[in-house]
Amino acid sequence: VNRAITIRERLLHRDRRSDISNDLARVYANKAEFVEDTGDFGQAIELLDKAIRIREFLVVHDKRPELLGDLLVVRVTRARVLAASGRKDAAETDAHEIMALLNAEIEKTGRADLVRLREKVSEQLRELP
Repeated sequence: VNRAITIRERLLHRDRRSDISNDLARVYANKAEFVEDTGDFGQAIELLDKAIRIREFLVVHDKRPELLGDLLVVRVTRARVLAASGRKDAAETDAHEIMALLNAEIEKTGRADLVRLREKVSEQLRELP
């Protein structure tokens, strides 16, 4: 995983391959799940924050609304890690923001994929420790 991150970071930063951004965000999120399993919640949150920043940039600045679901899934993972680390208030704040974003986008666009995601996210957020 570390090698995958190094390669993608080099492609993104040195070679200006912005097309690799979403892939890098995915790898950060995957590594965060492995790190969380070791109990290093701080590093897991840092990795998730990197993935979130990349995907927020892609959704907002690169006008890639199709990635909103992916962004919100990473945010749900971050809320879960926050709760597991004892930061329940921060996790609940994130959960409310996630649901507000989902509801607003569904109302605006009616996207069926986000309706399905809202059901899944709602269930996951109810199960926060």
